[in-house]
Parts: sequence; structure tokens; C-alpha cells
Amino acid sequence: MDYIKDLQAILKARKGVYNLNCPMVICLVLGLICSVFLPGLANFLGIAAGIVFYRRVLGIARLPSPRCGKSFGTKSNFVLGVGPEYCMHCGLGLYS
Repeated sequence: MDYIKDLQAILKARKGVYNLNCPMVICLVLGLICSVFLPGLANFLGIAAGIVFYRRVLGIARLPSPRCGKSFGTKSNFVLGVGPEYCMHCGLGLYS
């Protein structure tokens, strides 16, 4: 039961979760520009950047466990992070 490659993929995704990706940068830059010209629109672009970030965290928290195939980081639909260092369903350790 060798899960090393799958666990490394989960680790790589978790390390990159807090990096800015293209849609977030676009929303933030447009929000900055709109804050000067259209202040009301800047709030919506900030919210859009937050939604893009949350969907990214949610996607990484729901990566499948190599052992059981269920989501590795969460059992819930509402997440605050990518999850613990073990599978929430089967207990497979991320560093084992």
C-alpha cells in the first residue's frame, strides 16, 4: 500500500493554496483600479477574489484520500482551512 506519490501531490497542493493565482490577482487589481474610479464596484471585486480563494481552499480540502477515496481534509461543506495532517475518514497520515 504505497501512497507516497498521492500524498506528495496533496502536500504540493496544500503548500500552494495560499499563493495568488491569476483570477485572484485580476480581481484584486481591478478592485484597486475601481477603488479610484468606481468605489462601489471595488467591494464586489474584493468579494469575488474572496470567493475564488475559498473555492480553491475547498477544492484542496476535498482532494481524495489515496486509501479510502473520500475527501482527505474535511467531512464538511464549510471549511476554514485545508484540513489536518491525516485523513478525516480513514486516518491515513499525510507524512506517513
